[in-house]
Amino acid sequence: LALGKIRFGQGRWAEAEAILTEVADQHPATDAAPEACYWVGASRYQRERKPDGIRAAWQDVVRRWPGSPWAIRANSPKPPPA
Repeated sequence: LALGKIRFGQGRWAEAEAILTEVADQHPATDAAPEACYWVGASRYQRERKPDGIRAAWQDVVRRWPGSPWAIRANSPKPPPA
């Protein structure tokens, strides 16, 4: 998770997305998984500049981890990350 967030901060969107997707998919029972999936959406948005990718990832967070703080965050109305 940390490495994916570092890559995100470096603007290396595709690498961040790949790492974070792996965290969410390989460790779904951990607290890191919904956060990773949330940041997958942010990485997609930064890479593609289209809202579809972020919406899909955030809907996935809400569907897979509905009680998590990241699902609440993904479900709150706000603009995509800058």
